Amino acid sequence: MSFLPVDLAGRVAIVTGGNSGIGKGIAMGLASAGCSVVVAARNTAVSREAAHEIEHQYGVRTLVVELDVKDVASIRRMPEEVIHEFGRIDILVNNAGVTGRASLLEMSEDTWDHVLDTNLKGVFFCIQA
Repeated sequence: MSFLPVDLAGRVAIVTGGNSGIGKGIAMGLASAGCSVVVAARNTAVSREAAHEIEHQYGVRTLVVELDVKDVASIRRMPEEVIHEFGRIDILVNNAGVTGRASLLEMSEDTWDHVLDTNLKGVFFCIQA
């Protein structure tokens, strides 16, 4: 049974931060609709577990790509790996993100820069790649 009311068989979807939480749920939803799923995240061990679970539950192909959305070189390697494995990219879900874990009144400039680099610049450069 698919989470999504569409047939995405044959499509390839990248989900940044797809190894846990909302990202993993999105990856599973895409897999349930027939997508091959790329789990792109920093923690490859957790990503492998998520990819294995997705493959086992939905019978789709998966790929784990180590990705740090704050590192442009890491981002630029991602599409090369995906195209090498699947020959195409159809869907990008920019899910990876962080919070400052502090109130805005107490947040340091370094923490704010970390949030912006991850949540804004990371999205921009993933789309660009």
